[in-house]
Amino acid sequence: MDDSIPFAGREYFIFVAVLAFSRGMDFLSTWVAAPHLVLEGNPIAKWLGWKWGAVVNFILVGTLALWPLSAIIVSTASVLVAARNFQSAWLMRSMGEEAYRDWYVQRMTGTPITLYLVCLAGNTLLVAAVADCFLLSFRGVARANKFAWNSLSCEVHGTLERPEGKTRFTKILVKAQLRAPAGTDEAKAVQLMQRAEHVCLISNSLVAERHIEATVVIE
Repeated sequence: MDDSIPFAGREYFIFVAVLAFSRGMDFLSTWVAAPHLVLEGNPIAKWLGWKWGAVVNFILVGTLALWPLSAIIVSTASVLVAARNFQSAWLMRSMGEEAYRDWYVQRMTGTPITLYLVCLAGNTLLVAAVADCFLLSFRGVARANKFAWNSLSCEVHGTLERPEGKTRFTKILVKAQLRAPAGTDEAKAVQLMQRAEHVCLISNSLVAERHIEATVVIE
């Protein structure tokens, strides 16, 4: 459950500032890339237009700031969308919105569906393989150290980019949560998770920045 914070307090204004910045970047990136909203993928935003879209977002910023978790989720998503928009904005603006849309559709229709699905599945399976490798590596590391634990869950996020014109994963982030019995040495638990990520064969085979966010829950 997302706990709320007092209205007009210090924390409230902090989240207002974070939301205003992230939503502002989303707005700015959309305007730079598609000022006429021809390429806008959100039908509600497209229907509202710039004027009413700004009004709705103003209300959302003031409302969501009351719930920190919701504010963080929306802010993160907004910044990621803005970054993606800015990445292709130069091409959209130079070609024009209609021309870019037609070009993109042509590229999609000219690509064999099997090739597209294979590439999409390959990206997904590779990230899933990193998660499986981490879980198996931790089991081995924990067994070797006679470390007792209840359960381990993890999420793996891969960043796909085109440095030097070559598409590849540039960052791999492992978010792991370990549940352990009372009396567990939390520092040792984190250390073992870090070691498991370090010895993962699949992660070691990738040319990408690797990070792990390890948390421990004592039950």
